[in-house]
Amino acid sequence: MESFKNLVITLSESEIVPRVLVFWNSSVKACVEGSPLLPAIGKIERNGVRVLVSGYALERLHLKAKLRLGKLANNFDLLEAIHKAQKVVSF
Repeated sequence: MESFKNLVITLSESEIVPRVLVFWNSSVKACVEGSPLLPAIGKIERNGVRVLVSGYALERLHLKAKLRLGKLANNFDLLEAIHKAQKVVSF
């Protein structure tokens, strides 16, 4: 998880950013109330990056009401974003 945290912080400080960030499974915790990564993800979003967060994962983890950043996305939204990407990096 430390490498994920470092990547998000580095992205927030970089001029080179992806078009879309997709959060699913336990990574959705980065976008909810209380996450130490909220400031970094907010900065990434303000830099024009589309942030998609799996509604299914949020529901499964009982965190849907705590979503603070990103757009709530269903599996079709997530798969479409991945399909359109030239490169996919996964953690």
